[in-house]
Amino acid sequence: MTHGLELDGVRAAHGGAETLRGISLTAAKGELLVLLGKSGAGKSTLLRVIAGLHPCSGAVRIAGRDVSSLTPGERDVSMVFQSFALFPHLTVLENIGFGLRARGVGRAETRTRSAAAAEIVGCAEVLSRRPDQLSGGERQRVALARALVREPALFLLDEPMSNLDASARARTRAELRALHDRVGATTVHVTHDQTEALAIADRVAVLNDGRIEQLGTPDEVWRRPATTFVAGFVGSPAMNLLPGDGPWRVSGAHQVGVRPEAVRLASSGTGFAAYVTGAEVIGEDAWVRLRIGDHGIVARVPADSRPAAGAAVIASAAESDLHGFDADGKRVP
Repeated sequence: MTHGLELDGVRAAHGGAETLRGISLTAAKGELLVLLGKSGAGKSTLLRVIAGLHPCSGAVRIAGRDVSSLTPGERDVSMVFQSFALFPHLTVLENIGFGLRARGVGRAETRTRSAAAAEIVGCAEVLSRRPDQLSGGERQRVALARALVREPALFLLDEPMSNLDASARARTRAELRALHDRVGATTVHVTHDQTEALAIADRVAVLNDGRIEQLGTPDEVWRRPATTFVAGFVGSPAMNLLPGDGPWRVSGAHQVGVRPEAVRLASSGTGFAAYVTGAEVIGEDAWVRLRIGDHGIVARVPADSRPAAGAAVIASAAESDLHGFDADGKRVP
């Protein structure tokens, strides 16, 4: 089977420090793979390695072809940068077709393909404008159309929504996923935004310190975090992590995790005595801070049913909602 992308033991360094520590993964042809991690995790470096813009050891294969020794122009990839990198003196149509013209494609074919790409991404009505006449969302669509028009084997998107405001990001997430489904091209998308990753990905690779902590579907990453890092990074608020001898127990676990959404609060019943130290209201939900003995946890509950600060409550969680981790921070089977 030919994969859209294969990485085998990829290592890279920057300024003498190793930034990628043996990355191996595959992305199926037509898959949307999201690289998720904090700043400095190695996400953008890995994307640049795939594009041929950063030296590395190990193998990079795109659509079954080993491109490890090839230049960026020989790899058949299109990249959308965080800054969009549009030419300010060119119209939208000229920006979209710039790469084709640079490769010797005729003017008429360039215009036809550029207009078709603009139609797909939803910027056909602004073809005669220049970048400074566009909104942030429109500039992003132009950058996507410019990548799309080349019909590459692989799309690489480096934080393409980071310059958009919150409402535009939410709208663009849905548009980007719909675009991917229409085009069906293999895509690697970099982000630090877990909501964005879980919303659009077929699979998510969670990176930390140049290594892959977990590679799985959004549901797998959410429901069965492979490490304490993933447990603490994916989720808002983060998963509660408690000592293995704390309130909740999992056989063989050094630490026990329970998501705030899984913590149930009641005035009586079975569970652990706790008291409320405070709460933050976030829209329809409240993040309630609790103390259970020496341990602090957070419960996420409906805002209109949150207990008052100082209230005594009973905290409980179903056994199926508990996550065990060993002394190395890896999930207990």
